[in-house]
Amino acid sequence: MQTILRIFKAILKTIWGYKFSIVCFVCLFFITVLPANYFSRFSVVNIFSFFLLIHLFSKIKYSIIPILILSILIAFDAYFAFRYHLRVPVGIMASIFETNAAEAASMSKDFLGWGLVAYAVSVALLYLSVREFKECKLSWKVSLAGILAYWIVFMPAVTYYKVKNTPGMYDHYKLLPVITVQAAISEHFPIIYGDMATIVAYRDEMSKLKKYKDTERILPDGVAIDKSKDVPNTLFLIIGESSYRGHYSLYGYGAETTPFLDSLSRTADVNYYEAISPAAVTRDALRISLSFSTTANAEPFFTEKNVIDMANDAGYETIWISNQDMVGAFDSYIGFISGGSQYSYHEGSVIRHDINLLPIIQDKLDTSKKQMFIMHMIGSHILYSEHSDEVDAKAIPETGNKYYQYDRTIHHTDRTLQGIYRLMEGVPSSLMYFFSDHGEIVYKGHGFVNEGPAQFDVPLVVVNKTAIPVDSIVSKYRDPESGLLSISSNVFILSEIMGYNVADKHTDIAREDGNYIFHSDGKIYRYKDIVEQFSARD
Repeated sequence: MQTILRIFKAILKTIWGYKFSIVCFVCLFFITVLPANYFSRFSVVNIFSFFLLIHLFSKIKYSIIPILILSILIAFDAYFAFRYHLRVPVGIMASIFETNAAEAASMSKDFLGWGLVAYAVSVALLYLSVREFKECKLSWKVSLAGILAYWIVFMPAVTYYKVKNTPGMYDHYKLLPVITVQAAISEHFPIIYGDMATIVAYRDEMSKLKKYKDTERILPDGVAIDKSKDVPNTLFLIIGESSYRGHYSLYGYGAETTPFLDSLSRTADVNYYEAISPAAVTRDALRISLSFSTTANAEPFFTEKNVIDMANDAGYETIWISNQDMVGAFDSYIGFISGGSQYSYHEGSVIRHDINLLPIIQDKLDTSKKQMFIMHMIGSHILYSEHSDEVDAKAIPETGNKYYQYDRTIHHTDRTLQGIYRLMEGVPSSLMYFFSDHGEIVYKGHGFVNEGPAQFDVPLVVVNKTAIPVDSIVSKYRDPESGLLSISSNVFILSEIMGYNVADKHTDIAREDGNYIFHSDGKIYRYKDIVEQFSARD
């Protein structure tokens, strides 16, 4: 009995000697694993591996440096786990690297509160743990051997088993190895290592952009230019931002947010459709909707022509006018697409109103030649209050409307489209094609895996002042069974509008692909499953 008591006292003394490390271990588990619902049998091992690192940190002179770096990743994991019950989305991570302030800002304000608290707690606990481990007599060589075995043997073995034995995952691996491995690591080793795998996967994408920038891109088989077809002399491609059609009075919303489109809907010039976006973040939504890339395969983005390439080949002068942050021509999907235009303009103001871009379009408008204007709006992105003006405030009063700030941005978009329409009146043959990259969970943002369909439900509006049967073209891409029309079909619809013939096989594939979305966790989901899941939660 005395022997058992001595052993028990020794264990208590050991635990008490590393009390901050134990607290740190427990905190990591409760702030990063449980809230995000990704507990697995490897979670404890995942966290334990960090303590091998902490022990190694304790043996170096400037241990505070790796502590500060490690705490950043822990803070991100804790923030997304607590705030949104998910891992750090790939799309948001990519937006941060691409310095796309519009995307990153959707959660930066909130992160300054929750995230900084998590960061401070993480730094404090890791620092105290390092101090305790300085007194530990365990050799640093043991920890180094353990962490290397974990990295080189254990993690690869679990990842291989996951990829090899998950239905369909191995086939996906053969097509896209890096992103598939990233998904497996994020599932079983989400804390820190999942973030690192996401960074590697993103950098792999960017290396492909640099590799293919000088590659001769081709049209897919079955898509060919037909110069005998009638085409618009002037084509306005207007890309909205975070615009949820559920807040358009055009689509039945209670507040009169789109008076211009409402009035236009009573004429024969306009057609509008209940569309869905293939992704909930801009970079992926535009990658899929403006190129032959699909939700399941990103490779055609790098090897086949996009909408701008095709407009150039069809004889259009392409003019890209953006109200979003400028990124390098080959530093992001959007930069890659816009970099192919013959002229580009990016607004540099801090406070940006889309309606202020109209004079730039008017200045470049030349009816003597074929032109394609691509206007990338700031639209309804957080912060909503910065993307409307006093005219919108007068039209959408605060009283009785808790969504007034967001609704004002929709009203501002409506006024901007009205300005484009007025420019069209002076053009003999013109067409405006307006869609939003994705929707919005109002006052929350977009790109969140566990949220509902509002971040995918987008407007698609076509104002047609030509003899081209646009409604017939668009209707071909609506799935007959589900009734869904995805803006992933944009590339084919716009191809036909610009004078290209599209084989039936592409139409069939596009309709089927339109039932799926590529989410910010890198996985593919059926849109209807998201609707049903969200409805069940309500």
